[in-house]
Amino acid sequence: MVRMKMLVKVISNMNLKVILLSLVITTSVFADLDKAIGLAEQGKIKEGQLELIKIVKAADAGDAKAQLEFGIMWDEGYWIWQDTALAIEWYEKSANQGFAQAQMILGSVYLGGVKVDKDLNKANKWFDKAIESDSGLAQIVDSLKAWAAELEKQQQ
Repeated sequence: MVRMKMLVKVISNMNLKVILLSLVITTSVFADLDKAIGLAEQGKIKEGQLELIKIVKAADAGDAKAQLEFGIMWDEGYWIWQDTALAIEWYEKSANQGFAQAQMILGSVYLGGVKVDKDLNKANKWFDKAIESDSGLAQIVDSLKAWAAELEKQQQ
């Protein structure tokens, strides 16, 4: 649920094919955050908060997956105020550690220009890093880059 809401917002200007490709990439990324939100939705607020505290502590300790999830917390305002700049900062911390899902999200963010100014150079940079981190993403990234090139032509 979290991944769907977050990715649809991040890449809301993209076509359905790109959204589906991005969802495939990040399917298992948000397990801990999904658990926290699920607990809260079940009325287990305290347990949900404890899960979020675990994410924050792990992010502060340098865990790349937790850093991505903490970025999503900032991005969506889960139990904290919403702050896009801090979200991007935490996404970048995760991505700079080679976490492919964070790299793909940053590429998508810059490609779509939804939460930041559109920047195709930064999008390509993060997509290239994602391929370096996980060569299995090459076909998906190639599709995204082709789509971005098509968009750029249309804008000229």
